[in-house]
Amino acid sequence: MRHLASPVIATALLLGCQPPGAGGALSIYPEAPETTDTLVAVMADATAGYRYTWSQDDASVAELTEGHVPAEYTTRGEIWTVRATPVDGFAGETLEASVTIVDARPSVSVVLSPAEPGGSDDLVAIASAEDPDGDALTLEWSWTADGALQVGLTEDTVPASMTAYGELWTVTVTPSDASGAGTSGEASVEIGNALPEVTSASISPEEAYTDTTLTITAAASDPDGDSTSISTEWIIDGIATGITDSTLSPEWTKKGHLITASVVPSDGASEGAALTVGPVEILNTPPDAPELSLESDGTDEDLICEIISVDSDLDGDTLSYDFEWLVDGAKWPGSTETTIWTGDTIAAADLSASQEWTCMVTASDGEDLSSQVTITTMTMSSNVTYRSGYYWVRATYAASSSDHSSVCQSMGLQATDYEVSLTWDATLLADLSSDFGYTSAGDANDAATSMWCYDKGSSYPTGNKEGTCETHNFGSAYTNYGYWGSYSNQRPVFTCTK
Repeated sequence: MRHLASPVIATALLLGCQPPGAGGALSIYPEAPETTDTLVAVMADATAGYRYTWSQDDASVAELTEGHVPAEYTTRGEIWTVRATPVDGFAGETLEASVTIVDARPSVSVVLSPAEPGGSDDLVAIASAEDPDGDALTLEWSWTADGALQVGLTEDTVPASMTAYGELWTVTVTPSDASGAGTSGEASVEIGNALPEVTSASISPEEAYTDTTLTITAAASDPDGDSTSISTEWIIDGIATGITDSTLSPEWTKKGHLITASVVPSDGASEGAALTVGPVEILNTPPDAPELSLESDGTDEDLICEIISVDSDLDGDTLSYDFEWLVDGAKWPGSTETTIWTGDTIAAADLSASQEWTCMVTASDGEDLSSQVTITTMTMSSNVTYRSGYYWVRATYAASSSDHSSVCQSMGLQATDYEVSLTWDATLLADLSSDFGYTSAGDANDAATSMWCYDKGSSYPTGNKEGTCETHNFGSAYTNYGYWGSYSNQRPVFTCTK
């Protein structure tokens, strides 16, 4: 038989099956969100889980089923509502909370340029402002120097003329949109020492050679008005020499070197930027023209154009010489011979008496030529020779001392003074007798200091006197006394010069 529960018991059982209450209080964080904020549903004192739904201006956003809304879903002025419904068998009302998306505040970041300003630099504030809502912004600038507000400076730039060494400058930039001011940005910088600058610099002379002393001339200025100094270092072929004088001695240079100088300005506290001056190239020094000697010993001897001073080349180059010859003013068409230098000799066989020979010589160092130097001589007849700085002329028979000038002039020469500053010696006598075609020279030791030559076969003097040249008073200075005796075979010897 079936028993029925009593109404009391049934009621109790029915009450025990009701779902528990979910409880809780719903809100949205933040309370005044901006478009950059994530909306978060906050459930306080909840005893159960909730399912969330979101709506935007009363329009459901189906994909948002979690307890938050990412910031990219929101726009200023929208009303966002969250509804929370208990789940998992809990009883309770659906809870609801709403917020309005408010205007987002703009922000700004700012830096100062240059980062290390000197007294000659304008200060420029570079601001980067943004507004999450994309609103148009305005920027407000204010400046302080060592904490003191600089009235009148309301732009992004402070002229260099308003700053001074050691001051601390601060800029504050405040962004604003239509709703009001945002978050300000700030930057500070200390005014450093303004660097001096080289205003002019040069190396002189611009054309330099191995023996040239180079000089650096430079000037500098300082934006702060500080006194300046300049340091210099010479550089040769790109290598610093350590030489800091204002001049560079020729002992350091040689042909082909490229010379520069590094010039650095200083105001005592700081050095400015180095300036490189140059380059100046050390040029080739042309050789000097040689000194020549050209003397005719008559037509029986080769005519040699002698270089009597061969100076070493200033650059150390090996020198060569080019010889050109003229005879009686016209280019010599014949060949030349070599005694010391190629082409320096005209063979005796090509010589004739009373010719004017000109030797022209140019020195070369392989790059440049010297100026051409010219020397001229006359070829003499067989009765003339050149010895010890004089032209010696064997005159005609029985010439006297009065014939001295006319004899020299007939050879295109000038008569010397009667007293010649020359001390006789045996070598000179032997050379002269050989030049005149005589066999020997002797000394008669007579009072007259002069010289005669005797033809062979003469009646006087006899014996070994034939074919000789004879001096008188040997060892004394030569005197052009000319005729000595009364014999027709005596030929006096006179001295002449050009």
